[in-house]
Amino acid sequence: MNTARNLLNFNFDASKFIKLYQNIIDDSTKRGINKDQKKIEKIIDKFSLFTPKIPPDVAEIYRLFMKSAKEGRSAIERNFNSFRNVSKLARSLSYKEGEEKSIINSNFCSEALRIIYIHFRPIMISDIFSALIKNWISLDTHLLKSFIASKLKKNNGKSKRLIAVKLKAQYYLDPAGIINLCQNLIADNKKPDDVFEYLEVPKSMIGFEYFSEFAETYTKLLTRQTDFLEKIDGIFSFLQDHNLQDTYKKCLEKVVLRVDSISSSDSIRMKILNFCFQNIGDPSSDHYWYPWKGANEQDKENLNKARKVLNQWLANKFIYLFFDKIAMDQDRKEFWNRYIDYVTNFKIYMDNTRLWNFKYNNQDIEPAILNCKLGQLKGGGNTSSFVLEMKNYNFVEFSHTGGACYIYKAKNELKPDLSKETITLSLLKHPDNRKLAVRTDAQYYRLREEGRVRHHKGWQRGFKVWMKEYLTI
Repeated sequence: MNTARNLLNFNFDASKFIKLYQNIIDDSTKRGINKDQKKIEKIIDKFSLFTPKIPPDVAEIYRLFMKSAKEGRSAIERNFNSFRNVSKLARSLSYKEGEEKSIINSNFCSEALRIIYIHFRPIMISDIFSALIKNWISLDTHLLKSFIASKLKKNNGKSKRLIAVKLKAQYYLDPAGIINLCQNLIADNKKPDDVFEYLEVPKSMIGFEYFSEFAETYTKLLTRQTDFLEKIDGIFSFLQDHNLQDTYKKCLEKVVLRVDSISSSDSIRMKILNFCFQNIGDPSSDHYWYPWKGANEQDKENLNKARKVLNQWLANKFIYLFFDKIAMDQDRKEFWNRYIDYVTNFKIYMDNTRLWNFKYNNQDIEPAILNCKLGQLKGGGNTSSFVLEMKNYNFVEFSHTGGACYIYKAKNELKPDLSKETITLSLLKHPDNRKLAVRTDAQYYRLREEGRVRHHKGWQRGFKVWMKEYLTI
């Protein structure tokens, strides 16, 4: 099958063109290039043999079939004995209403495919193919695959639609099809977005489940390549167009764990952190990062590891910014960096002027991150505060070197609430929590679960003893 690009001999790549000449093309020209690229994609979609076409009376066809199926085979054959109705039925396989199951996900799927098989015309293969690609993960698709394989086997070589499916059948019908597809694309140095031209299907299918498994497999294989770091943008571009939360998580956990093992580049880490916050949310939040449907125990473990790594990267960045740029205290920065693996959440509070300056001077950090990890401190004057959450405790540090670190148990109602955008200094330095958490008595340390740790000479040793006693780290 020839696509519009093949017919027009048009193989223009807007992203490469912009990157190559980014310093001589103004923004309006870039927007024009991207707009024209979208027009080309629409032309390709319009003339594709695989573009899904939904009948206007899809709901009526759905209800008619489900009613007929419940009455029995004779009712199906009575109501679907014409090409017109059977053709509409083929286009309605994935349609569903409310909590009801789609035809293809019901107990009547085999009956629907049987009646379509009897009245089959080559034009219907596009609809069966679309149903396969759309429901690739969530359903048992062996009936659809068997249907397509049977019709391809009987093809007399005249139908363009059947020929188009047959040319790429190895990527849909073979159990290792997607793996082979990804290996071929990577070997040919192709980006994920190139898959549509490679398969000669419209990009409008990008949200279908087949391309979720494709994205996950491509990412998994690409992370094993030596030039992986150079190609992260291609994965991100595909994921944003695909725009499904489960696929984001499946791919990003692989990207995060791989990058953590091979690179300590702050720019790469911030690129990934920014992308994660934009498209999923704060990794410290279970609400955003719950496992995808069908995730096994290994998947859940890897996702949790990735979340932990993201939190560590972010905490490391903000520990540096707070203690290097605000508090200017190397001792405390080194101390907290030792425990970076245990930080699960944090927040920096400062007055409005410092908030504005912080955001202005750190524009490499996504606004979603800054809005989540920065808050306003009232009644603190020129004091700023860093609140860290570790295991079952909250630790509150202050920008002034003489300020003690306040420790609150997670169950203590006095502890700072990190979900609040504004907090007062008196809540961070609560008067009911001023007893010393670490005291020296001759050569011994006397410890309390909550209270203050003063930063006097040798404070690190006493604080380490406290960490080992109460956090077992």
